[in-house]
Amino acid sequence: AVLGVHTVFEHHEANTVEGLKAFLHENRIKFPVGIDNPGKGLPKCMEDYQMRGTPTTLLFDKEGLLAAHYFGQVHDMELGAAISMLVSE
Repeated sequence: AVLGVHTVFEHHEANTVEGLKAFLHENRIKFPVGIDNPGKGLPKCMEDYQMRGTPTTLLFDKEGLLAAHYFGQVHDMELGAAISMLVSE
């Protein structure tokens, strides 16, 4: 399953739920996207998973453990191979 998390580490006042909904609609993003909870500096998911910015891609195994962490754009073939390995486990 694919799940997006909207994390905001700056310009919080400009990042509204309505703005996120418009972005998702305009970009035809169909998978669910949650909004990260504020933390004590960085948003909670950013802090918990040591995310440095966007885009960040996290892959989890079937046990829910972090299996891969990518910062920046990931080549389709590399991501596909990583997902295939996780699915085959």
